[in-house]
Amino acid sequence: MIKLTSDLVESRNALGIVTGQIRAEDYVHNGGWYNGRGEKIGWGDLSPADFKRIRDQLAMSPGEMFIVLGERDSFWNFVKMRRGDNGEIYGSVDDIEGEPGIDYIVFNARWLISSSGVFHFYESDKTWNIGECEAAPMSRERLKQLLLVGQ
Repeated sequence: MIKLTSDLVESRNALGIVTGQIRAEDYVHNGGWYNGRGEKIGWGDLSPADFKRIRDQLAMSPGEMFIVLGERDSFWNFVKMRRGDNGEIYGSVDDIEGEPGIDYIVFNARWLISSSGVFHFYESDKTWNIGECEAAPMSRERLKQLLLVGQ
């Protein structure tokens, strides 16, 4: 059974993914990866093969969730631009990036992979094919219920 934790190495190794990974056939580009407790467990591209492998790995781990947010929502929204004493502009990332909270995750989620399957949060009631996976629509209200039960 897999337990997705904020121990990034343990969670990524269990799923066969690496933070910062680049995929030639990416379905998600630079997405942020979160567990069901709202903790960031990594980021990077995800291919259709990654979706299938993660789904298969989580099939025997009821209650575990792998939630994907877009690049902007999982990183750039937390970058604060500042001007240094020398006039140079630099960016820093708020600490909240690692745990932005359940409401933020629910509002910005794009994909959920769990023991129940793969789900999307787009304005469509159609099931989408991602390689060998089918992604069914799920409401954000249902995601929030699942996240609150898991805490």
